[in-house]
Amino acid sequence: MEHEEQGKHYTWSENLEMEHEEQAKHYTWSENLEMEHEEQGKHYTWSENLEMEHEEQAKHYTWSENLEMEHEEQGKTIHRSKVNTIRGVRI
Repeated sequence: MEHEEQGKHYTWSENLEMEHEEQAKHYTWSENLEMEHEEQGKHYTWSENLEMEHEEQAKHYTWSENLEMEHEEQGKTIHRSKVNTIRGVRI
């Protein structure tokens, strides 16, 4: 990946880059949420947003993990080896 040398986890920008490479979009999930909910002035990371939505489950999924789960039936594989997590719980 483009940010592999920087040791970054799979971010929303990386996933957007893969999905919409031709558009050369590089949004972080927090930036994307900021645009969608600009009036609310929210700056959530994907893991934080999931934590709020599923606080009772205390789950901290990265976007790549969520993509894998949502598109598992479609046979899409997200490389989770770059994500330092244990079954969705961020370390």
